[in-house]
Amino acid sequence: GVMVAVGQEPENQPPRITSPGNQQVHENSTLVFSQADGNPIRIDDPDAGNREISLELEVQQGQLSLSGTGGLTFLSGDGYADSSMHFQGPLQRINSALDGLSYKPPPNYRGATQLRLSTNDQGNRGSGGPKTHTAEFDIAILGVNHAPVAFDQLLTAAQSQPISITLAGDDGDENEQQQLTFFLTSLPDSGSLAEAGSGRIIDTAGLPYQLPNGQV
Repeated sequence: GVMVAVGQEPENQPPRITSPGNQQVHENSTLVFSQADGNPIRIDDPDAGNREISLELEVQQGQLSLSGTGGLTFLSGDGYADSSMHFQGPLQRINSALDGLSYKPPPNYRGATQLRLSTNDQGNRGSGGPKTHTAEFDIAILGVNHAPVAFDQLLTAAQSQPISITLAGDDGDENEQQQLTFFLTSLPDSGSLAEAGSGRIIDTAGLPYQLPNGQV
């Protein structure tokens, strides 16, 4: 007779996402995930081989861009400036695209966001069906001190009649109490300026002249 050995199919091994843990970046800057920067994101799967797996990325605030899209098929997004994307491809291609993944927060945004990744090996090898893994971590967006801006004003005065001027500006920092100090760096071609309250005449010898209350 003929003996046939029947072996049990090995169980499908799950993929695993390696993430760098919580990150931080300054507002209006870009955070790059890479081996070179010491904060890589990568996918491992011991039995995927050259077969395709899928990966989803999502960030609550801002945009994500892959370092490249070669060999990937996109189910949503296109890999550039996406708040979320879903694609599939061989493991090597996916890891290549993730090495250099960049995150860009919204303009002038300060606060926190979360990056979430979810991978599915699509049940390529072994028994047990598709296996998945999900990882997420926080990104803190740190504020920076913006340069202040003084606002231009166009004023009209009757001849020989004084007028009051209140200087105005913006320090450019959102959601913060603004405390601005104004300095006069030049004087008008005609007429004179006096500090509000004290009535002290400001002359060129005193320039730049600090105005405690921003009024003349």
